[in-house]
Amino acid sequence: MRLNTRSIFSMMATIAVLSACANVAPGHPAGGQPGGAVNPSKLQGSEWVIYSVNGKAVDTATRPTLQFKASQLSGQAWCNSYFADYTVNGPSMSVKQIGSTRMGCDKAVLDRDATFFKQLAATQMWNIDQSGTLTLAGGAGSIVAKRK
Repeated sequence: MRLNTRSIFSMMATIAVLSACANVAPGHPAGGQPGGAVNPSKLQGSEWVIYSVNGKAVDTATRPTLQFKASQLSGQAWCNSYFADYTVNGPSMSVKQIGSTRMGCDKAVLDRDATFFKQLAATQMWNIDQSGTLTLAGGAGSIVAKRK
């Protein structure tokens, strides 16, 4: 088989495109930030502190937390402790069966808990970026956290 310059160029371009796709960090679409991590074990081992929910910074003295263990997720919201089951498949995440204590707190604090739980239940994707920031995204919002 004889290859001309055009065929060689075409094959080289195809190889370059495929190589670039292979180097896209998992959890990021092509053109996303490089270096994302989707190894589920990176979720475990320490507590995560919530810095924003649905783009709104957590500006209270008490910050909610996340703790990942095997298939269990737990932590403290603004008022109530919570627990849930979670599964991870590459960059996909599902959070199910969220339960919580029922402490008596101000309505505004309970509303923050409810917003947090709703967004946690909507989680579809997760990523840890190069700076170590965890993002749980899904629905129309996200939860952003950093290790404690």
